[in-house]
Amino acid sequence: MSKLYAIGRGLLRFSTSAPVKHIRRPVLRAMAAGIGGMTAYSLMSPLALEALPSAPEIRMVQDPSTKQHLPEMIHVNCNGNIQTLHLVGLGVRAVTFLRMYVYVAGLYVGEQAEFPRTSSSQAESKSNQLETVVRHWVESGVPCAVRIMPVRGTDFAHLRDGLVRAVNTREKEARKADDEYMWPREAEVMLDKNLRDMKQLFPRTSVPKGHALDLIVFQEAGNHQAYNLTVAYNEKVLGNVQCALSEIQDTYKLFQLPVQLLLAYVSERPNISAALRTSIEAHLESRETA
Repeated sequence: MSKLYAIGRGLLRFSTSAPVKHIRRPVLRAMAAGIGGMTAYSLMSPLALEALPSAPEIRMVQDPSTKQHLPEMIHVNCNGNIQTLHLVGLGVRAVTFLRMYVYVAGLYVGEQAEFPRTSSSQAESKSNQLETVVRHWVESGVPCAVRIMPVRGTDFAHLRDGLVRAVNTREKEARKADDEYMWPREAEVMLDKNLRDMKQLFPRTSVPKGHALDLIVFQEAGNHQAYNLTVAYNEKVLGNVQCALSEIQDTYKLFQLPVQLLLAYVSERPNISAALRTSIEAHLESRETA
């Protein structure tokens, strides 16, 4: 009632904004009658009340070691499109000799991901199988992400340095395998640039316990050999690292920072989190038996 009265007053104020000599009483009476009729209709007519749709409940998954929770799904922006990624495993990153937990990491993968059967061959370790599966996902255009959630207060510099060490370890291992990667000059220059770009994304501030740092890796639209790394903090983008090389990629298998940073979390070298790898492996095995 009061809302309709306010509407009526608004209509009258709008009408009286013109010079008074142009407004006749019959017009005002007609307007008042119309408003009164509208009020009567509103009061006498049955109302169909519908509850507003509530936000979908976010299912959380608990890490058994730290009791920290990660969401079962996250939404990320890839090439201008919002993608839904699902959690396929989580585990704690621990400093063994200090017996200290650092953060919980979770691996997320896009809805279009296929879950191939893992090989039962003893010649290939579970870690290598896992790396093969994740590499297949990202190289097939499936977006993937790692969410890092500290279990104690830290800062961006500490997290940044850990990510840089992970990439450097992967690079060192890749250079040992002469038959796996090629290192043309362009790839060397791009890797150096990507490392500098990634370091610059992190502000000089603290990261409280329970806050989320996301490392989102996806193919660039229209270029199946170009990859992007998006770094986000509490779902706010800090920046991007793009690795786009020329046609030499069709000839060589190249070391690309976005992909290698993702693979670092599912590989034994570096050994970031055995608990995370075990959790992902269990998820893949459950998909095979489902």
